This record gives sequence, structure tokens and C-alpha cells, in this order.
Amino acid sequence: QMGEQGAQAIAEMLHSNKRLFHLYLSGNKVGDLAGLELAKAIGSNSTLRTAELGNMDLGHKTFTMLGISLKNAEINLSKLNLDRPILFSCQEEAIEHLAMGLRYNRSLSALSLRNAGLRDRGCYLLCDNLSLNNTLRELDISSNKLTEDCGMSLAKLLSDNASIERLCLANNELHE
Repeated sequence: QMGEQGAQAIAEMLHSNKRLFHLYLSGNKVGDLAGLELAKAIGSNSTLRTAELGNMDLGHKTFTMLGISLKNAEINLSKLNLDRPILFSCQEEAIEHLAMGLRYNRSLSALSLRNAGLRDRGCYLLCDNLSLNNTLRELDISSNKLTEDCGMSLAKLLSDNASIERLCLANNELHE
């Protein structure tokens, strides 16, 4: 386990490191404050291509800052894993911030939000913002709490956005 201090040290390094292309931190329970620092660092690093941040107990602050960071035209992040965050009651607000960043991002090609507690409203927010994004190719929103009510949003996204080639919806509640 890396812990909060280790993640903050990595975040500090990311602000100046121009050689690191892939960062794999998944499974380290660093929490939301360290996640916030990592999100800030991602927004200032133009060389990082992959950020694997799944199952790290990230929360609302991290998602909000990632939304801001993703708007930065200087970043070249192409793959982002945010599986299994801890969003609790702030889930929709956190997803809204992230989704707004995705609207303007022109580098991300793969996003994973598996087991993120995503509900239909969050799916709608993602779809609405991603309809204006033409770089995302893969979206994994499996193992969430999506119902058939989000089907229209997903169908509209796929018809509006020809760039999405892979959509994973496994283990949701999309049945009648």
C-alpha cells in the first residue's frame, strides 16, 4: 500500500517530470486528498498518456479537479481509469464535473468508470457531454446502477458520436 504521503510525493514529481508516460496506481487506497493532488498534477503534465487510478478511494474533490484538468488543451492523457471511487451522495455532482471536462478534452481515448456507483442521471450527464467529444473511443461503465431509463441517452450518444467504438455496459440493471 502506497498511502496518502506516497501519492502526494508522486503528484509533486508529476508537475515537473516530462519522461513518465504511464502511471499505474490502481489498488492503492490513497483517499480523496491525495487524489486531488494527483488530479492537479495530471492537469499540468503534458507527457503522461495513461493514468490508472482505479480502486484508490478517490472522491468528489478528485473528480472535480480531474474535470478541470481534462479541459487543459496541453495534456495528452489518452487512457484514464477511475474504477470504484467513493462518491456516496455527491455522485452526480462529481460525475457532472468530470463530464464537463470530457466535453472539452481532445486527447482521452479510453475512460473506465467501472463500479463507480453511476446511476441514470450520471449516465445522462456523461452522454450529453460526450456527444460533443470526438476523441473518446472506449467507454467502460460496467458494474454500475444503470437501468433501462438511460438507454435513450446511450442510443443518442452512439448516434451523435461516431468516435465511440467500444461501450461496455456489463453488470448493470438494464433489464425490463
